Amino acid sequence: MLQTKRLTFRSHSSGLLLIVVVLLIGLEKGNAQKPVHSGTVVRHQLAHQQSETDSSAKFYRRSLQAELNKNLHEPLVRMNPNAIKFVDNYLKKSNEELVMVKKRSGDYFKTIESILLKYHVPVQLKYLAVIESQLKTSAVSHAGAVGMWQMMPQTARSLGLKVTTKYDERKHFVKSTTAAAAYIKSLYAQFDDWLLVIAAYNSGAGTVSKAIKKSGSRDFWVIQQYLPAETKAHVKRYIGAHYFFENKGSAATLTKSEVLKYRKSLSDYEEGLKVLEEIKQQNAEVSDVLPKTAIAEIKTEKSE
Repeated sequence: MLQTKRLTFRSHSSGLLLIVVVLLIGLEKGNAQKPVHSGTVVRHQLAHQQSETDSSAKFYRRSLQAELNKNLHEPLVRMNPNAIKFVDNYLKKSNEELVMVKKRSGDYFKTIESILLKYHVPVQLKYLAVIESQLKTSAVSHAGAVGMWQMMPQTARSLGLKVTTKYDERKHFVKSTTAAAAYIKSLYAQFDDWLLVIAAYNSGAGTVSKAIKKSGSRDFWVIQQYLPAETKAHVKRYIGAHYFFENKGSAATLTKSEVLKYRKSLSDYEEGLKVLEEIKQQNAEVSDVLPKTAIAEIKTEKSE
């Protein structure tokens, strides 16, 4: 939540109005981030009159810059509380196999990333192949899904792959990855949410659409109760794999609403950086002496 406090002070000597707008950047409970002070952004408007003392002006500017340097922090993507326990257990249980996958992921990931980018899909969706098959092109599931991207025959054929008793392009690394990228892109066009895309990749678009209809929501953490247990676990395993490889989340581990809130906090942070740079570069002078009581009041307001 973006909170704005408008603090107004009037100089005793000349009646000069000094306005300081303090932006406290945080997020509401339940957002991608927990409520934290990701930054304190100070914008000040100073009337262009001759300052009574340069020392007061310099002190004031230094104080603003110091506050920004101390409190302005880049916002982080926070894991949804609904996933934390599952992910923690998954990473402990699957650590050995994830370490093995990581050791041989280099060349695979480079190719996967290049193909995903061509389809305008976040490169982090490469971790879907990790939980689908551990990056094994020869993987076969008990349900008949084959290849690194674990495609069923009908889905593979609909994406242009050849699947016969003698030849199966689901096992072809580049061709199957290209088909998977196209499929993921089509699912995103339908759901506009990466967690829903991952759920649909596992259980089918129809299953996810029914869950959305039953729940009345498009938030994965709301509709998950209407999804198969394997699909719920699949999405959380993907989040776990993402954190294993990158030690952080991304837009691909958030719901659409969480993404929007994160982008808002990121925008506020970037605005704060601009203000900090302005304060550093400008050699503006305070046109009147800022009373000591005003300084004290700023600190009091900030602590509230």
